[in-house]
Amino acid sequence: MRPHVASDRVSPRWSPEFEQTLREHLPDLDEGVELADDDALFDLGLDSFGTVDLMVTLEGRLGVSIPDDKLTAETFATVGSLWGVLGPLLHGAPSAVPPD
Repeated sequence: MRPHVASDRVSPRWSPEFEQTLREHLPDLDEGVELADDDALFDLGLDSFGTVDLMVTLEGRLGVSIPDDKLTAETFATVGSLWGVLGPLLHGAPSAVPPD
């Protein structure tokens, strides 16, 4: 199967900061390959230490704090599952927790 090649525009599904941060933390993601909702983060090279670093970096760059009950393997399973937690926090959902 041929990988999807990213165009010059960023996916409207998530923020440019989110995608850029993911790309920096996914060592097995080839440059120019488009990210999809169902891409497994661990298949793209994210490990347990990388998960912690990714979380800290995302919280800092996006100005949110991921609630403790969302710090699960399911949250960090795929691009879409992670954005599913972060997206509402960015858009002021009631479950949003301000950063420390």
